[in-house]
Amino acid sequence: MSFGERVLLAVSSRVLPTEDREVSLGDVLELRAVRAERVGRLRAFALALADIVASTWSRRTGRGPQWRRPPSTRPRWSPVADVLSDVRVAVRSLLREPGFTAVTVATLALGLGAVASVFGMANQFILRPLPGAGGIEDVAYLRLLSRESPNAWNGQGIAALDFDALRRDADFASAVASYGYSPMQVAHGDERPRRVNVELIYGDYFEALGARPSEGRLLTAEDASFGADPLVAVLSEGLRAELFGENEAVGATLRVNGVAVRILGVAAGGLQGAERNRGAEMWLPHPSLVPLLSFPEDRILSRNSVMHDDLVVRMNDGWTVERATERVRALLDGIGAAVPEQAEYLGGLEPVFFPGLHTPSG
Repeated sequence: MSFGERVLLAVSSRVLPTEDREVSLGDVLELRAVRAERVGRLRAFALALADIVASTWSRRTGRGPQWRRPPSTRPRWSPVADVLSDVRVAVRSLLREPGFTAVTVATLALGLGAVASVFGMANQFILRPLPGAGGIEDVAYLRLLSRESPNAWNGQGIAALDFDALRRDADFASAVASYGYSPMQVAHGDERPRRVNVELIYGDYFEALGARPSEGRLLTAEDASFGADPLVAVLSEGLRAELFGENEAVGATLRVNGVAVRILGVAAGGLQGAERNRGAEMWLPHPSLVPLLSFPEDRILSRNSVMHDDLVVRMNDGWTVERATERVRALLDGIGAAVPEQAEYLGGLEPVFFPGLHTPSG
């Protein structure tokens, strides 16, 4: 037996009760051996003495863990007591090892922060229902991927005329729409213009999402068609409150990129676009690209302008994703057969549905 062990034995024989002495001293010596490898023999010896003194103090004062028990009774196992005892030992150990404690706390903080961040992202992009949308279990994103690059999740666009043909014959869906984003400068009256995230829509956009107006009305497929007035808009509830406050918004005029645009209505339920992470504040018809962004009018209907790449559809009852996918393939082949110059391009597209809007389309 080492000198340190003899000292600990002598001290414990003086202060610890006889019935607990053997068990308690064994625990102290075992813990001292473990500590000696980490903090050195001298410090481990000092901590062992502190453990013996602490146990004696707790026995005499009635505070902390009680070593004494009636020798004639068998100890009963208590989960709560075991947990509390473990907590006490852990706290004492952490207080004696400030460096180790700091590393432990920092590691836990980083781990909890990472878990919170991952859950926040999952909640934002996957779990949380799309604000302002209704019946999204029947709604799906539709992406047209390149068959040559099946792992590239950026969708390929189709021309407006091809989109019109797809939408017209889409018997698998009650509503089909495309959408895209563009920042624009928006001002009310003499106010300074502010940068607003605008969603340009084409087809049955609000019908596909199951959105409803809180004021006025929403844009329809007819409003978004070529030949209709492109200078009309729908506002989000947030932008409407910022620009108009308690004043009437429907029928008012805003300056969008310096051009007057009339407000038709306000989207209800906090709608902020077809995707959770984009935050649209205003919706305009796709043809407004011409007056607001100076897009060449002769190109907007060109087969070379494959601008419709983000699609959203409301599925009809009885249609599975597999069956709808086959139907879209057939429709694209049919459009290619009717327009031979488009056949190769459309034939290289692979439709992929993301049902329920649970997967971000971007």
